[in-house]
Order: sequence, then structure tokens, then C-alpha cells
Amino acid sequence: MRRDADAAEAERGALLRFANSDPLTGLGNRALFQTLLDEAESRRSGIDLIAIDIDFLKQTNDLAGHDAGDALIVAVAERLAASAGPLATIARIGGDEFAILLEGEARARLPAVRQMVMLSAGVPMRHAGYDLTISICAGHAASDYGDVSIARIFKQADLALYSAKAAGRGCWRSYDGTMADAATARLRLIGEARAGLDQGEFVLHYQPIARLDGVVAGHKALLRWQHTRLGLLEPAEFADVMSDAAIVPELQAWMVRTAMAEAARLQAQGPELTMAVNFAAGQLRGIGAAVAILDELALHRLAPSALVVDVNQAVVMGGSLAATIECLECLRDAGVQVMIADFGTGSASLVQLRDIPANMIKIDPCFIATLSDSASNQLMVRALIDLAHSLGKTVLAEGIETAAQSRLLRQFGCDLGQGALFGQPISLDLQLAAAE
Repeated sequence: MRRDADAAEAERGALLRFANSDPLTGLGNRALFQTLLDEAESRRSGIDLIAIDIDFLKQTNDLAGHDAGDALIVAVAERLAASAGPLATIARIGGDEFAILLEGEARARLPAVRQMVMLSAGVPMRHAGYDLTISICAGHAASDYGDVSIARIFKQADLALYSAKAAGRGCWRSYDGTMADAATARLRLIGEARAGLDQGEFVLHYQPIARLDGVVAGHKALLRWQHTRLGLLEPAEFADVMSDAAIVPELQAWMVRTAMAEAARLQAQGPELTMAVNFAAGQLRGIGAAVAILDELALHRLAPSALVVDVNQAVVMGGSLAATIECLECLRDAGVQVMIADFGTGSASLVQLRDIPANMIKIDPCFIATLSDSASNQLMVRALIDLAHSLGKTVLAEGIETAAQSRLLRQFGCDLGQGALFGQPISLDLQLAAAE
């Protein structure tokens, strides 16, 4: 009977370990962490809690496969375990998320964990022929008292993680009270954006896109928010709204509908004028998304060639890569122009750039800003233009502000330009009035 009882107890222990373990990393799982969150508040000592997020995991899965993504997760888990030590409780609580609980003597390992995170940015790793990058962000919160719930401290660590991710890759942030204030302000702004979308506060302004001889070839639609309290805002001033997964699809859909309707009005200036519109990843998934865009063009009696789908490399290369490529191929084959932004600054390889179904390339403004003053920058821009042309792409330079920049770009063979030299972003009514 004693042997049977011992065997049953061992089996229960094994089942409990299995239920609370992550099969990939061998660390704790979300169920284990949730048990900690549900614990009573009273403890014998204070705690440190670190929320961890792996950078670039989605891109790794899409470009190198899920085996490579799993290898990246395991590599991060090993580094977390080594730095946190055997007394720490570590759990993988999501696909790319971990949590570390340091209590009692384990709190002495906090500096080692912080150092590991801050030294993680850009650490190379090779797997199955692919060059991967280990990089993580972390948010930390602490309590020196035993009567504060772990759930409360985790919420603070999560706010700190949000701040770390906003600061860049491989960042560490510790919670302070201003983060709660910032989170409240962020939620308020997102709520105001939802109301503002319903009340017509969002508008589009249009900046000319011109040939380098100054002849206008089209316009770029740029989102603005006429906020009742803060005045006219550009997207950088409401970045928290543009990162909210709930409202961004509505804003993007409104932007496309409005841009197409106003493009039809601008066609009166010249049927060859194009309209460039920024597209998000969610709008470019599969043939169905392409058909929806083409239907919107047809609704406003616009030829497919009137639209320029402006999309950055991160959108094309991240997320559902195959579905995005399928959508862009369909649009390009129908006559829509596809333009890849941030050319020369993104992480895509030349092979990937070659295979992206785009017929236009946009050179980032960072190359144009010092063009007149830097011989090395001139060589780089000329090389970018030559490379794009060798791939059969039309080249647009963004951020042209001076005649000297325009002359140099024209000498280098650049096709189109956008910037203050050719006109500031203004409303459609002002555009039409200026054309009269």
C-alpha cells in the first residue's frame, strides 16, 4: 500500500510539473504564472518582477521558419535562466513573452538579469543557415513589502515593458509613477480618437509628388487629426493611437475611402495624376484584400494606375509574408503602382527587395537631408538610385527641401521627388484653389 501511495504521489507530481511547464523551454508556463498572480497578498519578503518580450520573433518565423523561431525562444530562455539563477521563478507566458519573479535571496540576481537584457541587443545567432538576432526588451517593477499583490506588481512591470519597447530594441525600463500617468493619457487619447473618427475630426492633407523638373505627377495623402483640444495633429503626435490594434484598421479603411473619393476630384487637374496612400499590413493580406482595393477604385471610376500603394519594408516582410506578397502581386498585375518606402534603411536583403512585387522605390529622407553637404552621402544616394533602376524600379526621393538637393538628384537620374520644395501638405480645397 505504501508503494502504491508513493507511486500515486509521484504520478501526481509528474502531472503537476507537466501542467505547469512549457514544453519548448522547460520553464514554467502561463498556468504556473497565473497561479502566482492568484496567490494571497501576504508574503515574507518583497519581490522584483520582470516582464520580457523577444524582439523580431514574428520576422524570424516568417523569414526563417518556425524552427528558427523556436530556436530563438530557447536561446532567450537559456539566457534568462542563467542570469536569474536557480532560485528565480521563470515562466513563458506567451509566444514571445516571459516573466521572472525574484523573491527573497533571488532578488540579488536583479543586476545580472538587467545586464543580460541590456547586452542582448544585436547578439548574433546562426540556425540552419540563417543569421538570426537575439534581442529582448524588459520592464521591471518591485515592492519591498509583502502585502502588495504580485498581480499589481506585474501590471506595473507591463507598463515598464511598454515604455522599453517604445524606446527601441534591447531596452530595460523600471517602473515609475509617470508611466501610470502616461498609460492613462494614452487610453484617454485612444478614446478621443474613436470619438473623433465618428465625429469627422480626422482629415487628409495632400503633398505634391513631382518630377525633378517641377511638374506635378501626383499627390501623397497624409493623415491629420483636427483635435478639439490639442489642435491639428500629425501622426507622430498621436503615435499611441496609430499603434492601437482596435482603432487602426478603422482609421486605415477610412483613409483609403477618403483618399479615393478625393483623388477623383483631383483628377480634374489631370487624368494622369496619381494618389499615394499608406497601407497597413492588415489591408494587404491575400487576394481578397486586393479585390477590395480594386473595387474601391472602380467605385470612384479611377483607373488602377491612379493609385500608389505606399508600404514600408517592415509591413511587407513582417506578419503574413506570403499573403502580403500575394496581395501586392495581384494589385501590381491589375495596374496599381506599389511603392516600397524606407529604401536603404530597412532590414530586408537585396534578394528580398528584388522579389517584392513593387515597381517604385522611395529613398528615405535621412539620405536627402545632408545630400548637398556630404560627398559620401551623394555616392550612396547615386548607388541606391542605380540599384533601384537595375531592378526596374521608378525612384522617388522623399524630403527634398532645396533646389540644390533637387539638382543633384536629377543629375543622379532620380525620377520623382516629394518635399517642401514642391509644396507643403494642405487640404484638398486649398489644392484645388491653387490649381485654378
